[in-house]
Amino acid sequence: MNLPLHALLITDNATAHPPDLQDDLLDIFNFIKIQFLPPNTTPLLQPMDQKVISNFKKLYTKALFVRCFE
Repeated sequence: MNLPLHALLITDNATAHPPDLQDDLLDIFNFIKIQFLPPNTTPLLQPMDQKVISNFKKLYTKALFVRCFE
């Protein structure tokens, strides 16, 4: 089968993402479409993600303080 190559990248609108992400990707990979989620919807769409991130931040901060004060 010779199906056309298509991809959809769904991402939040975090400030860490480069502002020209869509333009840069389209220059290289013209088959990728990027859809940004509306602001403040990640907790609604990915509630488990919030718990995972929260736990990671707590463990990381604890490990960082332990390492700093050794």
